[in-house]
Amino acid sequence: MDKIEIGNKLIILPELLFGKSFKRDEQPFQDMAILIKIRNTFVHFKMKNEAPKYVSVLDQRGITLKAKSQEKKADFAWTHKLFSSEGIRWAHNTACKVIQALSACAPKDRLKSDPVLQLAILFQTISDEYPVIWLEEHGCDPKSNVP
Repeated sequence: MDKIEIGNKLIILPELLFGKSFKRDEQPFQDMAILIKIRNTFVHFKMKNEAPKYVSVLDQRGITLKAKSQEKKADFAWTHKLFSSEGIRWAHNTACKVIQALSACAPKDRLKSDPVLQLAILFQTISDEYPVIWLEEHGCDPKSNVP
C-alpha cells in the first residue's frame, strides 16, 4: 500500500474498510486531487515557467492571488499565485471535507465506538463569512487591496 499514490489510496482504503468510497468525478475528491497535485509540484519541484493546468482552474474559482493591474497583463509568478489567504482556506476546507467524508463511509455503529473516527467532528470548515468577520473585528477593511 505504501507504493500507491495518495489519491488512489483515498479510493481503495475506504472501500476495503467500509465498503464505500469516494467517486473520482465528485467533490471533495476532485479538490483533494488538485491539492495532492499542488503538494507534488512543490515537493518534486522542477523549474518550469509554464503553470500547471490546475492553476487556471483555481484562478477561475478566485482561489489564487491576482495582480491589481490586469490591463497591463502583469501578474504573479504561478508559484506565488497559490499563496493567498483564500488558497489556505480552500486547502484547509478540502482536507476537512475529505476527513468528514471518510468518516461518513464508516457504518454508524463503528462511528460511535471508534475514537479515531470520532475525531472527524473536530475538522470543521471555515465559512466564506468568517474571514470577513475576523478582519472587521480586527479593524481591517476586508475589501482593501492594500497588504
